[in-house]
Amino acid sequence: MLSLEQSRGQRRPRPCCLPLGGHLGRRVPNRAAPRLHQHGAQPAWHPSAALLHLSVPALPLNRSPIPLIRSKALELRPDFTWGLNDLGLVLRSKGLYLRQHGRDSTEAFARAAECFERAAADPTYLFAQVNQVDLYTDLAESDFQRGVDPEPHVRKALRAADRALGIDPGFYSALNAAADAALLQTEYLLRRGGDPRPLLERALEYLERSRRANPDYGRTWFRFARVRHLSALLALREGGDAGARLDEGRLALEQALRLDARCVECHVVGAQLEEVAAAWAARRGLPGLPHLQRALAEARRAVALFSYGEAHQELARVYWLLARAQPPARAGSFVKEGG
Repeated sequence: MLSLEQSRGQRRPRPCCLPLGGHLGRRVPNRAAPRLHQHGAQPAWHPSAALLHLSVPALPLNRSPIPLIRSKALELRPDFTWGLNDLGLVLRSKGLYLRQHGRDSTEAFARAAECFERAAADPTYLFAQVNQVDLYTDLAESDFQRGVDPEPHVRKALRAADRALGIDPGFYSALNAAADAALLQTEYLLRRGGDPRPLLERALEYLERSRRANPDYGRTWFRFARVRHLSALLALREGGDAGARLDEGRLALEQALRLDARCVECHVVGAQLEEVAAAWAARRGLPGLPHLQRALAEARRAVALFSYGEAHQELARVYWLLARAQPPARAGSFVKEGG
């Protein structure tokens, strides 16, 4: 059955694992005034058709070494913030692709950070600030995966979020990005035996504000489920009642999937909630196998929707937990399926 230590070892999905979102320079966010993108010497035109002139195709992303990416707009005007921002998005996308395929993303992320930092020199440019939050959270994720404390990059992400929210306090994308950074550090502290409560409460505050700004955005509810999952793990660690948190997490996922039926990460977190539910049941002397069977169904749905690494990792993990829950004579089939 699932122990607390095993629960804490699992990975949680982040939306950046899927095709890149990000905020292009020419798009105006919900409830943000267009004047934000007419600052100072910004040109009245936007060369959207030729903003990024790629010397090689960017998608599918190329094999290393990272190919030269030229921005025609930046050749004409090196301080063109929209061009810097959009070039940063291309480089961030490349870094995510490289990391997901087990290759070195250091150069791509460093170049993306430079582009976003130059674009964010305009203190009214909302999108550059929000994209910095996402990128610093990506870098924190890389630290986390290597067993390094992600706090330095999380701190940078939250500072960028503060700047973005100073421009538009109700921009739900910035609030969700800030919650991602806070939840990453929460998970690290939870795994290391630290006190994650302040950051967990901070993430919840960001998400409450995001929900008020846009209650119909499914990925906000997905993040609420992540908060409940980590809260349930914390309750298990401290010998508390995880049941209410698990129920709240399931309800949040139901709402997320009503709003976004193809939210693959929702099914991954759904599987993780059922794994914690199995451990919670075992602690009370109840059978955990029904929860693991539900976890298996969720993980299979995730893989069917989008066959990416963390979905397969979650599916393999559920098979391993099912094998541990079986008599030795029956465990082999689950081990074989999980392999």
